[in-house]
Amino acid sequence: MSSQGGSADSATKAMLLAPGDLADRGGGAPMRWRALHSALSAFLPTEYYPVTCASPDLMCQHPKGDVQDIDGLEDPFATSYCPIQSEHLVSRVVAEAPSFVVASELRLHRYAEQIRLRTGVPVVDDMHNVEYTLRQELAAHRMASRYTEEHTRQIFAVEEKVLRQAAGVWVCSGHDRETLLKLHGSSRSDAVHVVSNAIPVTTATVPENEIEAAAFTGLISYGPNEQAVRTLVEEVLPLLRGARSALPLVIAGARCPDWLSQAVETTPGLRVLPDPDDLSELIGRSALLIPLQVGGGTRFKVLEAFALGAPVVSTAKGVEGLGLVHGLHYLRADRPDEFAAAFERLRSDRALTRRLRTAGHELVTRRFSFQAVTAQVGAAISALPGPPSTGTTPETTRSAL
Repeated sequence: MSSQGGSADSATKAMLLAPGDLADRGGGAPMRWRALHSALSAFLPTEYYPVTCASPDLMCQHPKGDVQDIDGLEDPFATSYCPIQSEHLVSRVVAEAPSFVVASELRLHRYAEQIRLRTGVPVVDDMHNVEYTLRQELAAHRMASRYTEEHTRQIFAVEEKVLRQAAGVWVCSGHDRETLLKLHGSSRSDAVHVVSNAIPVTTATVPENEIEAAAFTGLISYGPNEQAVRTLVEEVLPLLRGARSALPLVIAGARCPDWLSQAVETTPGLRVLPDPDDLSELIGRSALLIPLQVGGGTRFKVLEAFALGAPVVSTAKGVEGLGLVHGLHYLRADRPDEFAAAFERLRSDRALTRRLRTAGHELVTRRFSFQAVTAQVGAAISALPGPPSTGTTPETTRSAL
């Protein structure tokens, strides 16, 4: 923490709260939790605490009790808050006496508030991305009936409250930081830090193999992903099939909708891999096509592709917040015919494909690996107010000094 705190030796431990299990495979959120846990653990022992009653996939049967409004608006996460779970969590914080707590995801704001009020332990709110702008986009594209104008106002109020109360706020990109401060004012700009999404980068070399498929990966049931998959299946794939040497389109990920499973039976060239245990082999021999039109934060699918040496064709939205350059790190496409043309260009121009693979791998290693995010977390920890300080040197490095 800051110089007004104690020494690095006075730090005890940290707690990381998230609405799910650390080993969950669906979507990018568990990937962020694992990266945060790895980075925090490099500085001090870190306990992971799954706030399972906040997960909509786990039906909490506990009585909800009265949940106060926020700035006169209904709390959009009221049904995610469990008073029983909250009591258990506060007791755990009192017993463990961590130096600070990180609450990952905005829906945990009630739990974070109770910890602040009843224990005095500093709490960092890890927002991931700016939820207000994401929900606005989801509402505009009518992704779900719950994304209404009233709902977005409620989300805005929660973000305002978090910025007032949190010891620190973490977001996944500079773009999200700028957006958050533009929306809510810059009075707490010193408290808002970029902690990038990150993945473990284990391959030191970039593959030279030929591209064997076009691919899309992710949580398929998530509205923006499902919209992108429909574009690929219904508009891009027919163009790929008309190419001189057609290759398959592979859709791989969790929670495939029924229409996609049924489309396999009637769509030549389409393959679907539901809930795969390991995507590395598929990604490593494919080019990723990402026709996303809606989304927030930064996409893990792009980072995975770069780490495994897969070239990427994407809309600007698909690579938002990553600081990529068209022609250097990826090929930009906005229309179905542009996606098909870019894919064929990758297959025919091996020099271009090699350059994209090399630049993408270098970028993800330098900016979005576990090692890179560890340095960001160290800087964010050092900025927290009050004792004790954790310092900014990871345990693995400190022990060698």
